Amino acid sequence: MESPHFSPCATPDTYIQKNECTLGWDSLSYTVTRRGQDPKVILSNVSGRAAPGELVAIMGPSGSGKTTLLDILADRISTGQVTGQIHLNGRPRHAKTFRLLSSYVSQEDALTGSFTVLETLRFAARLSVPANTQLTADRSRADFPSLSKADLREIKPSVGRQFAMLLQRTALENVRNPGIFWIRFVMFLVLSAMTGTLYLNDDKKLTDMDYVALLFGAPAFTTFLSVAALPFFLEQRAVFARERANSGLNVGAFTIATFVAALPGLALLAITATLMVVPMTGLHGFGTFFWIMFLSLTVAESLMSVLGVLVSNAIMGIALGAAALGMFMLTEGFMVPRPSIQHYWLWGHYLGFHTYSFEALVANQFQGVDTVGAKAILARFDVADVHVSSHASILIGYALILQVIVGSLLYKLHTGRR
Repeated sequence: MESPHFSPCATPDTYIQKNECTLGWDSLSYTVTRRGQDPKVILSNVSGRAAPGELVAIMGPSGSGKTTLLDILADRISTGQVTGQIHLNGRPRHAKTFRLLSSYVSQEDALTGSFTVLETLRFAARLSVPANTQLTADRSRADFPSLSKADLREIKPSVGRQFAMLLQRTALENVRNPGIFWIRFVMFLVLSAMTGTLYLNDDKKLTDMDYVALLFGAPAFTTFLSVAALPFFLEQRAVFARERANSGLNVGAFTIATFVAALPGLALLAITATLMVVPMTGLHGFGTFFWIMFLSLTVAESLMSVLGVLVSNAIMGIALGAAALGMFMLTEGFMVPRPSIQHYWLWGHYLGFHTYSFEALVANQFQGVDTVGAKAILARFDVADVHVSSHASILIGYALILQVIVGSLLYKLHTGRR
């Protein structure tokens, strides 16, 4: 039985026919209201049409509303008040169907600078079509004398397909862009080498408190470098918003792919710090030190992702990130042990992930050591009963909760519409 054909200009059916469509708009007006100011009319009773085969130019001086008109026609406006009617072939336009039949190139570019033009086009295509779409089929379709003679199905990749493509693209960007991980890797290498050589102790003159300071500084200062990732997340966010508006990119696929793609780089940073610090300083528990460092970096990266969703520019994000990490360092329990922290700052102690990293490392270093100094350290910082595995679980939960927040904020705030 032959599949039925429907007009794409009225309803979002699974099967659509590429008919010629005339786009028209009648008495279109757009007004924005700013706090404390009178409403400002951007467009007033604008009417027009774009017929098949026509090249339509919208002309006017700067600030006259040309881009705003195109944004409204492409359903990229979510604020302000829009009145008037938009039609396809004389029928009310359905926004979802219209996106299947049209493409919109925004005024501002949102592209990833690490890829060639060909790679950018390939990733864009693979994020828009199912996995079973063949390149040869696309080429044969391009040879049609007229698109009006081709019957096209609504095509959309699965969430799994989008995740795989986003994971591949993000991982490739992480490798190619030196600012995301490689500069931090060099900084980790230098700082870890400095830390290790500072604690070379042939004469055994270092005290237990000197090692506590090391356990405070190692995760605190390395996680502080995570603010360097903020500018690149803002770039990825802009690309995501454009792709979501154009092809309905899945928010969950993007969030998980970005998170998973960062894990190998974070593991590289953690193992670098561990290899340089633990053997030279004589710390206990190589594996535990690496695990806690890796989880701390993962939480810090997730926190920067949350800020990257919320802020409008990198400078603001870096400032807020530095402030948050600085507060967590102050209240984690090294400068003032937990039993002595004023009650009005205890919320910062329990909220900061530095607390759990520091306590886990101190417990790993001094629990089971039968010396007066070790017992005094455990009592001073109240970590005699701390379980490293439970604190590691808290860090894992912390990272996952932050990623859920990232996805929720992306879904709510970054739709590709303004």
